[in-house]
Amino acid sequence: MGPEIDHTNYFDFAIYLDSFDLPYFSDNKGNVFECHEIIEIMRRFKPKAPKKVKKLEPPKKLNAFKSEVETYERITKKNAIWRGSETKTFQKWKMRVNKEFREKTGGFPYFKGKITQKYDLYLNNLIKKPVSKKTPPKKSTVKKSTVRSPIAKDTVDKKKPTIKTLTPLNLEAIIYKKLTGKNPIYGGKITKAFKDWKLKNHKEFQQKIGGKPYYKGNLTKKYDFYLNNLIKKPVSKKAPPKKPKVKKSTVRRPIAKDFVDKKKPTVKNLTPLNSEAKIYKKLTGKNPLYGGRITKAYENWKLKNHKEFQQKVGGKLYYKGIPTKKYEMYLNSL
Repeated sequence: MGPEIDHTNYFDFAIYLDSFDLPYFSDNKGNVFECHEIIEIMRRFKPKAPKKVKKLEPPKKLNAFKSEVETYERITKKNAIWRGSETKTFQKWKMRVNKEFREKTGGFPYFKGKITQKYDLYLNNLIKKPVSKKTPPKKSTVKKSTVRSPIAKDTVDKKKPTIKTLTPLNLEAIIYKKLTGKNPIYGGKITKAFKDWKLKNHKEFQQKIGGKPYYKGNLTKKYDFYLNNLIKKPVSKKAPPKKPKVKKSTVRRPIAKDFVDKKKPTVKNLTPLNSEAKIYKKLTGKNPLYGGRITKAYENWKLKNHKEFQQKVGGKLYYKGIPTKKYEMYLNSL
């Protein structure tokens, strides 16, 4: 069943069509009408105008965020709402105050679309009390004396340089500066030459020794040891001390010999990895280093020895950057 129809305002009828006869009509009471009759009924029928129903206005919502608007307008003395919408400055201020409230108290500023009591108290505390603008005290007029008073010096030494904390990664920068004589940082940024130098060292370190150069942001012991081996200690070119002028005596005195043999060569600190270089020099009679760098022939000799050692004996070549006992015995047997 459909909805009920008000027949005072509507006229219901049915139409019957037939291909041989003219169409005829009938109403809901069973009365039959012809074409001219239904036309007259339709002319006379005037539907009533529908009654106007007043739409109920929704209840006005109370402004739950009134305290935010009031505090903003009191502090900044600017309108928070302009032409029915919030201003951009007011929205930015709200975001900033919300973050400060979360950081200081750890609570939420809103709950179910309303301001919390804690946030309301926080906003009320933001409103500063007006400070009384008193006139500054007048300076007493004192006659200047002719005698100049001594100028008090500052206790703080302005020329004293600030101490910079060195990080573990600065070791690479120090070694780069010692080797090349160039600054690794220019204009607060790392130079491209320093970046390329670091990448080259990483590759060489992984090929020769193996392992990672960094661990948890710090240099590994192996890589630290490898970097220190790159530095050549510069020899200090000091002028020889002047000999005191002594008058020559006619009587010859016996010359006292020095206990230190000046021609004796200086002893160099040999690292554990130099054992390979020593054996290479003994076998081939060639220097493993040239111009402060390892030669290609020495690198090929080392790789060949590594392969032969692993095929014949087996095991690790190095442990914590030092040749193992097996590998040392193998080298000595060569």
